[in-house]
Amino acid sequence: MTIKSTMFANYNASFASVEANTEGSGAGWRPDAGDHAVLVTGMSIEEGDFKQKDGQMFPSIDVTFQYQMVEDPGSPEPRSFTGARFNLPADPSQLTDEGAKTRNRIELERLKGHLTTLLGRRPENLQIAMQTIQERINNGNVIPVKCRCRYDESKVKPGTKYFKEFLVSPLSLA
Repeated sequence: MTIKSTMFANYNASFASVEANTEGSGAGWRPDAGDHAVLVTGMSIEEGDFKQKDGQMFPSIDVTFQYQMVEDPGSPEPRSFTGARFNLPADPSQLTDEGAKTRNRIELERLKGHLTTLLGRRPENLQIAMQTIQERINNGNVIPVKCRCRYDESKVKPGTKYFKEFLVSPLSLA
């Protein structure tokens, strides 16, 4: 088979900007289970879809955090990784499935844990807390925290593990 020079022309810019993934995960490298000192280096907020078991789809907000290891014995340079996605329906009152409501509550509790650790206090307003964290990061302020990484076994797909991270406490890098 001959590869024509135009076949991959549309990928040149995006291909040059991605890192090679040799870790076997669509999310790239992630640390082993356990507690790790990390720097929070980014937060992404995008529109998405929240799906219930019955197939209903609802507009959602997807939030992910980006991290860099403080110490990384497995690499000559500290590696970075993306945390598990928070998928929150834009209007949780529209959810009709009890499982979806439970999943939303669990994700919201995990997000509140992240924000509490990042702010150093319990936030009362989600929007203000998210804006405050985004402004800190955008101003170049990385936030050192203890991150607990966990891999949960799928109940539906044996052998499949799902990554989740929890921000346990702020760290001082003095």
